Amino acid sequence: MLLPMLKAQWISLKRDRLALFLVFVLPVIFFSVFAVIFGGGAGGGSSRPANLKVTILDLDKSKSSMAMLKSIQNLESVDTSIAEPQATTADKAEAEIVRMVRTNSVDAAIIFPPGLEGSIASFGGDRPAVKVIYDAANPIAQNMLTGVLQGSAFAAAPEILIDRGLQQFRTFGGPFSTQQEAAVQLMTGFLGSANTSTDGNSTPDPDATKSNNSGGPALSMNDGLIRIETASAQQASPTESKTRVGSMIAYYAASVAVMFLMFSMAGSASALLEHQERGTLERLISGQMSIVQLLFSHWAFFVITGIAQLIVMFAFAAIVFKVNLTSPPVLLGCGLMTIATSMASASFIIMLATMCRSRKQLESISTTLILIMSAFGGSMVPRPFLPEFVKNTSKLTFNGWALDGFLKVLWYYDPTQGIVGVLKWHLAVILFMSIGFFLIAALRAKRWTVA
Repeated sequence: MLLPMLKAQWISLKRDRLALFLVFVLPVIFFSVFAVIFGGGAGGGSSRPANLKVTILDLDKSKSSMAMLKSIQNLESVDTSIAEPQATTADKAEAEIVRMVRTNSVDAAIIFPPGLEGSIASFGGDRPAVKVIYDAANPIAQNMLTGVLQGSAFAAAPEILIDRGLQQFRTFGGPFSTQQEAAVQLMTGFLGSANTSTDGNSTPDPDATKSNNSGGPALSMNDGLIRIETASAQQASPTESKTRVGSMIAYYAASVAVMFLMFSMAGSASALLEHQERGTLERLISGQMSIVQLLFSHWAFFVITGIAQLIVMFAFAAIVFKVNLTSPPVLLGCGLMTIATSMASASFIIMLATMCRSRKQLESISTTLILIMSAFGGSMVPRPFLPEFVKNTSKLTFNGWALDGFLKVLWYYDPTQGIVGVLKWHLAVILFMSIGFFLIAALRAKRWTVA
C-alpha cells in the first residue's frame, strides 16, 4: 500500500501547478535574487557594496594634503571628487559640504584643515583635525575613511616623519656632521620615492597605524599621525536641531511602510477574484456597473485603507519612538508620498489580480513579486549595503521610487529646499506607474466582461 499512496500523492502534486511552483521554483527564485545581490550574480563576481562617493575639501593646500588626496583617489572602493564650494569663507564652505552629505549628494566628505601639514606626527597638544562627515545610515563609511586617512598620511609624508624623528635626535644627541646630513638627505629622498608609485601617486601602508616598536606613542585611528574628528551629517548640520525627524527609526520606518503596504493590499485584492469564483461578477457588470467602475471602486477602497495604514504606522512611530513629524514640510512630504504610494500600490495589486485566475495564484505570485521588489528596492536590505547595479535596478520598480521619496522627507530633507521641488520627480514617476498599472488591469479585466 505504501507505493500506491506515494504514487497517488505525486499525481496530486503534479496536477497542482501552483504547488509545483511553490515547491521547486519559488526557492530557486529567492536563491537567485539574493545570489545576485550578495554573490555578484551567476558569474561569481564581486558582491561588495557600491563604492563610497566621497567629496574632499582641501583648506590646507599643502604638498602633504595634495599627496593624501592622490592616495585616496587611488583606492578602488572610493570614488572621490574635489569639492568646489560657492562660499567664500571656510565656515560657510564646510556648511555647504555638510549639506551635500545631508541631502545624499555624496556618501561622505573629508575636510583637510589649514595647518594640516605642520600637524602630521606632532603627537599631543592641540593640533588641527581632519573632519570626516558621513551619513548615519551608512556607519561603515566612518571607520573605513578613518583608516584610509591614517594610511594615506603615512604614505604621503615620509619626509616629514623622518624629519620629526631626526629633530628629536638632534635635540637630545647633538647636531649632525656634514657627512651625516648628506646621508640623511639621501635616505629621505630614497624613502620618498619608495612610497610613491611610478605615476606619482602614494600607496597607503596598511600597517601605518600600528604601535611602533621603539617605545613611541601608540597610534590610534582617530589620533595617530593625524588627528581625525568624525561626525554624522545629521549631527553636523546647523539646522538639524530644529528639523530633526528622529533617529535611524525614521529611516527604517520608510523601508517597512512601503513593503507592508503592498502585502496588506494583496490580501484584500482577493475580493476581485472572489466575485468571479462565487458568480457575483457577472451580475455586477451585467447591470449598470462597468468593469472599469468595478475596478475603480476596489482601487479607491485600497487607496483609502492604504493611506489609513500609513497614517497609523507613522503616528505610532511618532508617539512611541519619538520620531519628530511636527515640521510642516515633513508632514506635507509624508502626506504627498503616502497618497502617491497608496495609489501605485493599489494599481499594482489590482493589475496582479486581473492577471491571475484564482486566489491561490494571486497569493503566491503577489508574495513572490513583493519580496523580490522589496529586496531590490531596499526595503529588506539597507541601501548603503547594496551593490550599485541593484540600486539602479530599483529605479524600475515603483516601491524603489516610493522608498527614495520617503527617505528624502524623513532622512535626507534639507530645510533650505522646498519639499515639493524635492519630491516632484518621485511623485511624477510613481503616478505615471500607477496610471499604467491601472490601464493594464482594465485591459486584462475585459475577459470578465459578459458578451
